[in-house]
Amino acid sequence: MLLESVKLIIGLFLAIKGADVLISSSIGLGRKFKVSDFFIGLVIVGFGTSVPELLVSVDAVLNNSANLSVGNILGSNIANVLLVFCALGFVNNIKIKGVAPFDMLFHLSMHVIYLVFNFSTFGKKFGILFIILFLFYIFL
Repeated sequence: MLLESVKLIIGLFLAIKGADVLISSSIGLGRKFKVSDFFIGLVIVGFGTSVPELLVSVDAVLNNSANLSVGNILGSNIANVLLVFCALGFVNNIKIKGVAPFDMLFHLSMHVIYLVFNFSTFGKKFGILFIILFLFYIFL
């Protein structure tokens, strides 16, 4: 038990120190290349925080556990959205404007398609289908 506690403390220290180095280095590189702080925060730090999820998903696919990869993607997106809304809710009142009927219909249809395909095997065809549907949604 003591060894696991020490490992936990060391791991937390390394994670915090790594985040500090990531942010400091990102700001330094951004200033060197004259990039705005908004871009640094949005892209570089956002990518840095998504790398662990990417590595878990790649490892899951390489170990023939594609369902774990899908669960990781869905869970991390849900958690990120809810954490951002919770943080905003603590700071300020959240006012959500009306959502377009097309958006609601499209998102509902994506969930239905996912549930239908969830009972079959994910493959390249389904991946390409979802990428095409995503690009179609972004285009509209």
